[in-house]
Amino acid sequence: MVQPMIENVLKYLTQTLGIEAEVETRRIRARLPVYLRDVYDTATIRLMGEPVLLLMDRSPVETPPEAVRKHLASAQTKWQGNVVYVRERIASYNRKRLIEKKIPFIAPGSQLYLPPLGIDLREHSRRLREQPVRLSPATQVLVISLLTKGAGGDTVTPGNMASRLGYSRMTMTRAFDELEAHSLADIVRDGKERILKMSGTRNELWGRSRPLMRNPVRKRLFVAFQGSMMPGIASGLTALARGSMLAEPGIPCRAVSGKAWKEEATAGATVLPYGDSGATEIEIWRYDPAMIAEGGVVDPFSLFLSLEGTREERVQTALEALMKGALS
Repeated sequence: MVQPMIENVLKYLTQTLGIEAEVETRRIRARLPVYLRDVYDTATIRLMGEPVLLLMDRSPVETPPEAVRKHLASAQTKWQGNVVYVRERIASYNRKRLIEKKIPFIAPGSQLYLPPLGIDLREHSRRLREQPVRLSPATQVLVISLLTKGAGGDTVTPGNMASRLGYSRMTMTRAFDELEAHSLADIVRDGKERILKMSGTRNELWGRSRPLMRNPVRKRLFVAFQGSMMPGIASGLTALARGSMLAEPGIPCRAVSGKAWKEEATAGATVLPYGDSGATEIEIWRYDPAMIAEGGVVDPFSLFLSLEGTREERVQTALEALMKGALS
């Protein structure tokens, strides 16, 4: 993928600036710190007579602008010339933060900002359609855990949250990156350890994170089980009824993770074409609802997200009361 990225950068520079950059073959990569080589591919070019080192981000999750600033500063100590951050797509809010911090960057086909060379080109006439940004399932679980249980008396680090939620440390490290990228929390360092600091109140965190969250329910099924077997935990209208004045629905609703459904719940289960007497509605979730559940009922924030599209007034009224209680 290195060569196509370089070609995209060169083509974009030619199309937008009307000048051709020259590719150089200086050996710089081996001189960079290992942690930079793990995240970035590198290339060197000469642009407008100036030597430029391109740090091409290959991480699946956007590197937070503050981290980019530190990475460029680190690379600058090994390079006599300009250092520029490159990523194929950079979310608009991160482009704004990069500019605020005066961090040179190129997003081929979208925007380039090179203050050392006096270039600030923003293509307003040709905006790329960006897919709505959503938190990953693991990051959503992390935020909801902080909303419901707080730090739990522990320092909030990737290691601690991985142990609490059942994820790998690497997954939680990526979740911390997402929170920082979306300005949902402050990440500070204590030596080599990253520590998450909540910024603002729980109400403020919910307000900022809610537009980035997705419905946890990936699929709904009506199922008949043999005997008294009942997988998962209470969800949907069943869970809402337990925390409000709503009557219990005629068909109980239970939530399970996709993994649990494949490995455990399908034994002795018959999928029905529609709900009927004796059926159970099964919600297959994007993450394990049990990780952040309490008392055998899904957490209120996930429950809200799973039902907020329901148009029934009685359900919306119950959801408003639910969230008022959850955030009080």
